Parts: sequence; C-alpha cells; structure tokens
Amino acid sequence: MQVKDKFFIIDFDSTITQVEALDELASIALKNNPGKSEIVDEIKKITSIGMEGKISIRESLARRIGLLKANKSHIAQLIKLLQKKITPSFLRNRHFFQANANNIFIISNGFMEIIVPVVKKFGLPEKNVLANRFVFDGNGNIIGFDEQNILSRENGKAEMLKSLNLKGEIYVMGTATQTTGSRKRDW
Repeated sequence: MQVKDKFFIIDFDSTITQVEALDELASIALKNNPGKSEIVDEIKKITSIGMEGKISIRESLARRIGLLKANKSHIAQLIKLLQKKITPSFLRNRHFFQANANNIFIISNGFMEIIVPVVKKFGLPEKNVLANRFVFDGNGNIIGFDEQNILSRENGKAEMLKSLNLKGEIYVMGTATQTTGSRKRDW
C-alpha cells in the first residue's frame, strides 16, 4: 500500500532498534577492557541525562565518544547486532516501508555509518537518512563527530525536519519531546 502526500519521520535508536546504538557500541569496543562495566554504565548514564535535557546533545555525543575507544571494525560488529535488534513492529511492516521508501525519513542524533546499513534492508534510500557522522583518524578509530552537522545541536531534529520543506501530512515516530528546566529534547 503506497501512501501519497504523507511523510513518515522516524527516529532510529530505541525506535527502529530496541536499543541505543552507542551504548551497544561501547559494549563491543570495550569487550576486553577490565573497566568495561564502569565505562559502559557511564556511557548509559550520559545517554540518559542527555535524553532528559540535563546536558546538550553536543556534550552528550562528545562525552560518550570520548569514552568509547571504538573503531570501524567495532561498527561492523554493531551493525550485525542491531540487525538482530530491530523492533518487531518494523519487521512486521517491512512491506509498507519498502512501498513508501521515498516518503520515509530517518532523522536521528545517531550516526550514518551505523544507521544506513541497518535500514537498507527496508529499502530506504541513503539520501533519506539524516544523521550525524563520525570523524575517524588514519587508523579507523573514532575520534569525534562532525560538529557542523545540524543534528549535533540542540533542536537539530526539528530544524532538519523544517529544512526538508515537506508538503503534506507529516507523522513523527520516536523519541518524544521532553522538557527539563528550559531545555527541550528532540522534536
């Protein structure tokens, strides 16, 4: 069933997948680190306080990436894991996603290098995935993220959605707006 003049904006972490990708990447990258448990717990804590709006998106990303010590080989392992952690409702509705791929956009504070390989099984074009990008050193280690990307800023998802200038009905699925103090999160 193809739907015209309707657009579906979907978050990735804990929406398309059942988990937070950076949390899972930390578990993979730190597998042999004796302090793994404490570091993974700290990354999960940063994820949580970021989602609550207690720290900025940019600070959350920088702090978590600083603790990860991950590289491209860890991303490959993560993609395999995430493909097994897709939310059941998305799997059940794969045909809908394939039939409406041009009207579906993934807007995420996550990372293209992770998201694109996972959602391609739904037939979504890469151009419809809007997310941050990692910065790698010459050895393939993650050393940061593109700080110029609109999705690395506060209200980046809302700004990105506006920039698409979509004409028609828009349905947003994923992390709801949360307000903590004067900060608002996500949409």
